[in-house]
Amino acid sequence: MLKKKLNFLDARGLSLIEVVVALFIFIIVVAAFPGIVNLATNGIVTSGLKNNALYTTQQDIENAISNYNNSGSDTLTISFPSPIEITGSVLTIDKTYTDSYGKEKTLQIVTFVPNE
Repeated sequence: MLKKKLNFLDARGLSLIEVVVALFIFIIVVAAFPGIVNLATNGIVTSGLKNNALYTTQQDIENAISNYNNSGSDTLTISFPSPIEITGSVLTIDKTYTDSYGKEKTLQIVTFVPNE
């Protein structure tokens, strides 16, 4: 049995096929990198824009709750063995923002504020 030892550091060097395959793999990796970076950057920017819209929407709903005048006529029913009904008002705040792809998105927060 003949055993041939593969040695890439011998005097003969690499064959043309090995160089072409290595170059092809390298080009695929390098070509995919900008697309991955672009996708990741757009995701980070979109997340930041959404978080900013959520923060301002939360501020708006908190202002609406603090300025509430106890005049709501909506009813919230909680079902226990004997149901509990609470009167108050349903407050809805909508916020529209544009993501990093230029698409209009809407964020909505809905809460129930009971009458005192």
